[in-house]
Amino acid sequence: MEQLSATAYVILGMIRGAPKSGYEIKAAVDETTRFFWAASYGQIYPELKRLSEAGLVAGIDSPTGGRRRTVYEITADGEEELRAWLRQPPGTYEMREEGLLKLFFA
Repeated sequence: MEQLSATAYVILGMIRGAPKSGYEIKAAVDETTRFFWAASYGQIYPELKRLSEAGLVAGIDSPTGGRRRTVYEITADGEEELRAWLRQPPGTYEMREEGLLKLFFA
């Protein structure tokens, strides 16, 4: 498996507690981590696809009001990957704060 992006870990952390759609993940980021680690729809949806293909998340069709909607939940492999990442020292030092991101999910 290729190296995951920080956005992938944001997604894994956001769905760790409860399954969410891409829209709900973006809303959760905007309400919580955006002050130290933001993520856009343009980052979230491609990462969801990669995470799904890697078996780290599972998508479940959950239409609402006639609209297509996929809700993603973390798999056991995804949980293991997230835990391994949380144990590693931060690798990024920039305007984004990976240490605070890890603290948020820990």
